[in-house]
Amino acid sequence: MSTTFRIKNGDFCFEQATGKSEMVDKENKLRQDLVQIYLSNFDPLRNYGSRLFSGGNVPFFGGRSFILSEASDTIDRLQGYQQSDQYLDEEEKIVTISSLDVNMIDDTDAVLFISVRTPKKISVEEEIYIPAKTDHISQINVQKLVGL
Repeated sequence: MSTTFRIKNGDFCFEQATGKSEMVDKENKLRQDLVQIYLSNFDPLRNYGSRLFSGGNVPFFGGRSFILSEASDTIDRLQGYQQSDQYLDEEEKIVTISSLDVNMIDDTDAVLFISVRTPKKISVEEEIYIPAKTDHISQINVQKLVGL
């Protein structure tokens, strides 16, 4: 079983009553892993992260097509990491990308829509807002988790 600390707005979450760390696993861990890899600057030495922003400027040279290409490459990198994780649950492993789309906002900002499927036919969906100039990419909406 693979678990990790729950992260919200870049901070670890703690149970208010006990002070213990909140943990995530299975589909919720996959959702958090998706967001985390897109929030991380690309590191070529680790082959981890996303090229969707760097130093506060999103390189929208190719517009929508660039974002879709990089989004797909980023999921491929996450799948590569998953292959080496011996503790990975079936509920958090990406088998296929069900849907990947981008909506451009005023030709500057973008919203990335991602839907992936696990071996247990669970669909995990996420939306990530990508501003053209900022210090970070933020998760704007954790959509529903649908078991199929």
